[in-house]
Amino acid sequence: MNNTTIEWTEHTWNPVTGCTQISPGCDNCYAKRITEQSKKVYPKGFEITLRPHRLDEPVKWRKPSFIFVNSMSDLFHRDIPSDYLTMIWHIMCRADWHIYQILTKRPHRMAHIVSSRGLPTPPHIWLGVSVENQTFGDNRIPPLLSIPAQVRWLSCEPLLGPLNLTPYLPHLQWVVDGGESGPRRRPANPDWFRSIRDQCKAANIPYFHKQGNTFRPGYDRLLDGRTWEEYPGMKGDIQ
Repeated sequence: MNNTTIEWTEHTWNPVTGCTQISPGCDNCYAKRITEQSKKVYPKGFEITLRPHRLDEPVKWRKPSFIFVNSMSDLFHRDIPSDYLTMIWHIMCRADWHIYQILTKRPHRMAHIVSSRGLPTPPHIWLGVSVENQTFGDNRIPPLLSIPAQVRWLSCEPLLGPLNLTPYLPHLQWVVDGGESGPRRRPANPDWFRSIRDQCKAANIPYFHKQGNTFRPGYDRLLDGRTWEEYPGMKGDIQ
């Protein structure tokens, strides 16, 4: 089982690795950096690589867990075959004692695949999009909301500008935010986090503040003197 230090999940599952950068939030991609530093593990670097030997891993993990799907890729990259995505979906439905946390910067393809393939969206499969600023929020959130998922969520990380999420929050079940880490991190104004938190509080949406803007990920967890670690289900959002 792949343990992780990502604060809002417990384990990662990577039936695919590799990706291509498509927006400013990708500029300092941690996954790309890992593949460049670990050539023995990732001989093809950040090239899209299917790893079918990992497909049934969640079935073998008997303890119910939060699982971040494809932390080293984007599940809906155009080079990942639709049939392979369907196989991944069948595994998630089969091993339904876990909660699967999916994030994509390609929600238009996610919406198309879910609809055209008739893929189920039960409460244990959480569909989310990554949003770094208002421009990409307004582009990526609407196709997410077109999917009849029971849990839809946002990862506003790395947050590169203020976000007005108020029009979308009635249709979301969770919001995570965080600043960028690492030596080339771009600054995040704490007021951007406060605004997202306050919007979530007003809409009664669970809010998770992952980190501020420090060199090492996971540090600077406090926002106004406390940690914010809310999840869907804590307030009766899902059954």
